[in-house]
Amino acid sequence: MSLIKVERKDLVQWIILNRPERLNALNRELMRKFVEELERSGKDPGVEIIVISGEGKIFSAGIDLQEIARAEKVEEVEDIFIHLERMFKTLLDVPKITILALNGDAYGGGAEMIWAADIVVSVEDAKIGWAEARWGLVPPIAIGLGSFVLGFSRAALTAYTASSITAKEAYNLGLISVLTSRDKLRESVEEVANNILINASPEARESIRNMIRLVKKSLFVEFGVSELKRLSKTGELIKRARDFIEKKQIPRYK
Repeated sequence: MSLIKVERKDLVQWIILNRPERLNALNRELMRKFVEELERSGKDPGVEIIVISGEGKIFSAGIDLQEIARAEKVEEVEDIFIHLERMFKTLLDVPKITILALNGDAYGGGAEMIWAADIVVSVEDAKIGWAEARWGLVPPIAIGLGSFVLGFSRAALTAYTASSITAKEAYNLGLISVLTSRDKLRESVEEVANNILINASPEARESIRNMIRLVKKSLFVEFGVSELKRLSKTGELIKRARDFIEKKQIPRYK
């Protein structure tokens, strides 16, 4: 089974994470194929808008803890986060408008895509969480860009407590553009895409995209990603992932 599904409708390309049996967890192979398809779609003159979504009821559970737990040395874990970094840099560099069609819950690296995409359309009952601190990591974009959206205090509380918010809360905070029901997700995304193509000239679309991306690729994001990679090099991450996989033990520090 292919880890990525691709569908085209007119000028809109859908890239769908297709690992529902693992809650679309981000392992290296999935991230590599996702990047390849992003790059391919970015070069396609017949594509104006890229929509990113997931197969099943969950968008993505984030980085695959099973892959981390199987690592025999920290260099393997570091390589996982190098793939994650490349995925986000490609998402921020792709020369097309990106829409995240959130088909369900998003956690960790999956939740970070909310910040990287240009526009987010979500089902109403989704939950969004940044639990990186639980594993000894940080949510780099949620802390950087998130501080300006959520406010520094709310972003800090969310990161420190590894907590989640509902899609409705995210909508009220401005993280999500459109809320919709599960059965109307695709229809809502197509309506957004059509409104963009009708109302914004190609020149305006390019300028708006570039202006937004310039902010997102600021020092805050760059520093956050480097800090995430630094923390991923410790053997503690492998131990915590193994305890969770083998003993169903969620890390606690008090």
